[in-house]
Amino acid sequence: MFSKFLLYQILSETEISDVSIKPKSHLVKIQPSIEYIYHNFCKADFDCKNLSRLSGCSCTYFKKLFIEIYNTIPSEYISNLNIQKACELLNTNRLSVSTVAQMCGFENIYYFSKAFKAKTSFSPSKFKKSQN
Repeated sequence: MFSKFLLYQILSETEISDVSIKPKSHLVKIQPSIEYIYHNFCKADFDCKNLSRLSGCSCTYFKKLFIEIYNTIPSEYISNLNIQKACELLNTNRLSVSTVAQMCGFENIYYFSKAFKAKTSFSPSKFKKSQN
């Protein structure tokens, strides 16, 4: 039960809850970068310069718009997406923790465990066991 609460908490952090009250032109401006993030968040190394280039703006302006829309910096948002995906994969109980780490773009299982625990308060293996 408690692990589901944490999963929902992580999901809520990555939701676009108040995008509708932000100027639509801001979202439209960075939309190419957002689409790229969603299609590649588990396998790409993100760089502000590359993301801003996709949206045709400077890195500083991209970050400003991103923070306005999502209330967090791009790297934190991407990290939340990775952990959210890891929770989904661990919840299936068919994959090992190291496989999930690789599928979520973490080359180092120790870094994955540290990042996962920082977001969920559980180690990946404890989270996986709690899903049984």
